[in-house]
Amino acid sequence: MDNQKDGLSPDFYQQQQPANFAAMQQVSPYPEFQQSPYGQMPVYINDNSKTLGIMSLVFSCVGICCFGLQFSVIGIIFGIISKVQAKKIGQKSSLGLAGIIVGSVSVVLSIIAIIVYFALIASSLFNLSDYF
Repeated sequence: MDNQKDGLSPDFYQQQQPANFAAMQQVSPYPEFQQSPYGQMPVYINDNSKTLGIMSLVFSCVGICCFGLQFSVIGIIFGIISKVQAKKIGQKSSLGLAGIIVGSVSVVLSIIAIIVYFALIASSLFNLSDYF
């Protein structure tokens, strides 16, 4: 009677094992690593071309929104670096190409805006000379 509490057997408090407990113990919860063919080590490719492509597109878009010639040039440079790095590892860098295109359009628009700006200043100066 000392081993029993409230009329329950001592086995009541022990956890019962499932029927296929031995088979469950043999299964590992961790995935097994597959070997590369011919025993080669897996190669990790450091792909910074995507990051540079995104930065290229962001700088080019900032340049086109703010007529910032310097941002557009930085976007073009990052786009070119992204394309070169992607070519080295054998991938495509469409974001880098988009950054180059948008940056080039932004540079052209900025140059046109600068020419128009100076042309307007020059024409206003010539018009003011008629009054003096």
